[in-house]
Amino acid sequence: MILRQKFLVGFVVGVLLVCPYSLTGRAYGETLLEALVDGYLYSSDVDAQLARLRRAVEAIRESKLADDMKLDLVGTGTGGYTESHNRTTEKDTSGISVVLNAELKATLPIIKTSNAYQIELRVASLEQERYTYDRVVTALFDAIVGSYNDVYTQQKKLDLFLEAEKRAYSQVEAASERFAVGQVTKSDVAQARALLAQAKSELLDAKTRLNLAWIRLSNLVGERYEGVEEPELDLALPVDEKEAVAWALSGNVEIALARAAVESGAINIELAESTDDARFDLTMSLKKAQPLTSNGLGEADSLTFTLGGTLTYPIFDGGRHVSQVSQAEIAYSEALDRLKQARLNAEREAESVVENVVAIDALLEANRAEIDAQTIALDGVKEEEIVGTRALVDVLNAERDLLLVKVRALDSESVNVSNRFSIYRVTGLLGYKLLVGSEASSLISREIVEGERLQGRSLLSN
Repeated sequence: MILRQKFLVGFVVGVLLVCPYSLTGRAYGETLLEALVDGYLYSSDVDAQLARLRRAVEAIRESKLADDMKLDLVGTGTGGYTESHNRTTEKDTSGISVVLNAELKATLPIIKTSNAYQIELRVASLEQERYTYDRVVTALFDAIVGSYNDVYTQQKKLDLFLEAEKRAYSQVEAASERFAVGQVTKSDVAQARALLAQAKSELLDAKTRLNLAWIRLSNLVGERYEGVEEPELDLALPVDEKEAVAWALSGNVEIALARAAVESGAINIELAESTDDARFDLTMSLKKAQPLTSNGLGEADSLTFTLGGTLTYPIFDGGRHVSQVSQAEIAYSEALDRLKQARLNAEREAESVVENVVAIDALLEANRAEIDAQTIALDGVKEEEIVGTRALVDVLNAERDLLLVKVRALDSESVNVSNRFSIYRVTGLLGYKLLVGSEASSLISREIVEGERLQGRSLLSN
């Protein structure tokens, strides 16, 4: 099954938006890509995830520093006024004596295997946070696309109902004039007025639905646009189900996140097992004492250096170590199951959306054919009504049928757009990769997108 690179949209917005209150914003129709960039810069969820990335990087730095030498400088001072008498020499001595002591202590871990695994685990956690960031961006973009597409669809529906209301007004005026000269019956006039009341109600409902769609979109992008263009992105689509599945398995963010969790689980097992290892800390101490006196009391400088170490090895921990290893192994097994399920979900969704696109293509063709048929039927009813073989009510019903067919066609087009962007989402194209592509380069700096997501690369390469 072949997917078309471009999806046709059969109706173009014909009038400006009519809303219960005035709009503010830019004086041109906003593109979908511009809306996605606005939403990315506005989203508090993105900011929160970037903060989590920063914390993950700092956690790696903390773990690396924890493996370095620890230095402590300790200082003390003693002294006071001293008097003494030597019985042999019969001499008296006195003066002020102050002794300053400075001691530098250093500790360096020589054997500490668990810390190395802790660093690896935090590096793996950083990778998980990066893929979580990708998932946050993808979910945000999916929501923006849905709201943007809804605004575009509701705008086109509003145009149809505006046109229907104008036509209903004309029909009532024409029916009233023709009734005055006996060309139509009173029931025809009543039917025209009833359809006018219905057109007004549908127009009001269309305005409300469009306004609600604008509110949802504004809440995502942070501002109210004056209009939107056709929802379109310059992205390639897979040619068939097989290629769609291959793209999904290689780029789906849920699979990537599950795979990162598996890698983290494997490291966590090694960390749990390493807690039973020995630890040896090398300790060093250098002590300096300097006397300061007002006379020669016989005090001398002193310099002391000591070198030693501390060996620690757990003998018994009440089974806690064994339990921690078991828990880590269970968590790893669960992560493998989630990865397998994520792959199955991506495969099924990719196949499903491709099938839906093909099916909706056929429905779009049927809608276009039905619109053509209803248009021809309406023209025929009008001609028959002119020669008296049809009543005015038949014309009004035929116009109503054509309006409903056009509305159904707009709903089909909306589903068509949703299916196409579902393919982008499941294959990983609707998300972070979109922001660093060439199309978005004129709207957002690549450094803004990659700066925090890829930070800590130097830490990972050490």
